[in-house]
Amino acid sequence: MGIEAEIYDKENNQILTGLKDDIICPICCAVLQDPMLLDCCSGHICSPCLSDVRKSFKNCPLCRKAKYNAIKSRFMMSFCSKIKLVCPVDGCKTAVPYLEFDEHKKRCLELSMQKITQKSHAEISARNEMLTRELEKSKKKIKEQKKQISSLEAKICCKDEKIVSMEKMYNDQKDLLKIIRKDHKELSDKKLELEERYSEIKKEIFEYEKVKKLQQNHSKEQT
Repeated sequence: MGIEAEIYDKENNQILTGLKDDIICPICCAVLQDPMLLDCCSGHICSPCLSDVRKSFKNCPLCRKAKYNAIKSRFMMSFCSKIKLVCPVDGCKTAVPYLEFDEHKKRCLELSMQKITQKSHAEISARNEMLTRELEKSKKKIKEQKKQISSLEAKICCKDEKIVSMEKMYNDQKDLLKIIRKDHKELSDKKLELEERYSEIKKEIFEYEKVKKLQQNHSKEQT
């Protein structure tokens, strides 16, 4: 494959006149990389493209002649060395000399990856802070639920004692006993409802802590 980059022609108008199309590989349609000269038709293609073509096609890829040789094109390399290419990495667009392009692009990509990593760390940190706040809210809710459950348990215990006492002392007062039992059932149902809500909140906290732990591990691995 050739070099995927635009040709910077603001400073090279005279050099590029009549030859701009010649530095484009007809196989990959990119700027020639390690240009090779085909002796059968004087065409030029990239060295990597030539290697790929020869794996499945014996004839010249340009003129289709059966026999041909390819040699490194000093002329085309000399010409290419006089041009500049525009770095395609986002946020760069620097005009780089042809011979320095690969090294520049490599450094540029590394810097771009560093920026992406820093952004990821910032996003993870913000996510962790949000999860921490949500976790604290959930813990506060659990604490309140525990207090309510304890209060209800105390009330239930008190009602139980009253039931026993009333059954012994006022066996004939069935209507009052029915009312107390109804209260007991309502309190028990409310306790069950609270316990179910308590269990759901515990499960949410477990999931929050699990996600937070995974993100922290992911953050450590990236670091």
